[in-house]
Amino acid sequence: MDVHNILQEIANGHHRSVLVTIASVEGHAYRKSGAMMLLLENGSAIGSISPGCMEVDLMERIEGILASNTHQLVEYDMKSEDDAAWGEAIGCGGTVRVLLEPVTGVLLEHLLEVKRRLDQHIAVSLKRFIIEENKSIRYKLISAHSAGFENQQMRSLNEQELIVSTLFSPKPRLIIFGAGNDAIPVAQLARRVGFQIIIADWRAGLCTNERFEDAAFIIGFPKKSLMHLNLTEQDYVIVMSHQLRWDREFVQNMLSKRVKYVGIMGSKARTIRVLEAMSVPPWFHTPVGLHIGAEGPDEIAISIMAELISIIRSNERVNSEEAEPLKAEYSSDIFGRREKQPEETAQAYHQAAQG
Repeated sequence: MDVHNILQEIANGHHRSVLVTIASVEGHAYRKSGAMMLLLENGSAIGSISPGCMEVDLMERIEGILASNTHQLVEYDMKSEDDAAWGEAIGCGGTVRVLLEPVTGVLLEHLLEVKRRLDQHIAVSLKRFIIEENKSIRYKLISAHSAGFENQQMRSLNEQELIVSTLFSPKPRLIIFGAGNDAIPVAQLARRVGFQIIIADWRAGLCTNERFEDAAFIIGFPKKSLMHLNLTEQDYVIVMSHQLRWDREFVQNMLSKRVKYVGIMGSKARTIRVLEAMSVPPWFHTPVGLHIGAEGPDEIAISIMAELISIIRSNERVNSEEAEPLKAEYSSDIFGRREKQPEETAQAYHQAAQG
């Protein structure tokens, strides 16, 4: 989710900068078409488009691009195995074309508009029409639904334009019901991945920014919390207060809410007690997290984030496959479909006294 940090830096306007976007990829590459990073005049960078093999060369181009106020389209051939710093030695082996643009003029206006829409929780796609013959670029902002849901690349029918489409999506919300100590690493990882964090708990003393950096808080028991959350179909929810009564009440009141994901912390036996005889929707995941044999709060937090990332990427693939007329290429989901945990190996970091 580097894109949000990139847009914030551009909006701050503290430094002149160059936006770097992968325009096209042939073969394998570290990032796909549409991925971006921002190079600042002071030598710093936000985001990355490679493991580091291209960034040094890209940084050396900043001065010339800012001086000329013109873009460059640069090709990096990662197929050669002659140089240990390139190609298969770093696991790439593809050809990557990179677009470098000074963040000025029309591009700056479009990026500020993108940020404004994201702040309003509106997804949008920025399309670039690159005419290589006369070195010109046209920009167009369109709704995400019209563009599809994935970064894409294609050639126009006349083969004279390279069209690069970058999707900008609002940060997804992750609501964590329960502010116990084991929720801290979950919130930390989720924040780094790019979620907007909301902590819901009735214990005000646990709901502090010292414990949960940059999080928002809703103080109250389940019914009150859910009244103020205004849940949407794009939200992710984790239930982990470790108080059986309040977890059960929260889950019961969640049954009528359509969200993207609900994960319930605890063993299968405890989850059965939480759910009682409820008929749960397919977006409920119990127990929460991928089955990786996680133990302790940090490993469990990793398993939870892995599951959330897997769901996000799966949704992107499905939505993009339905989008027309553009098609995108994807790497396979390394996690596959989620497996239910056997009782004897279920990860369960909970207070035994609470069930």
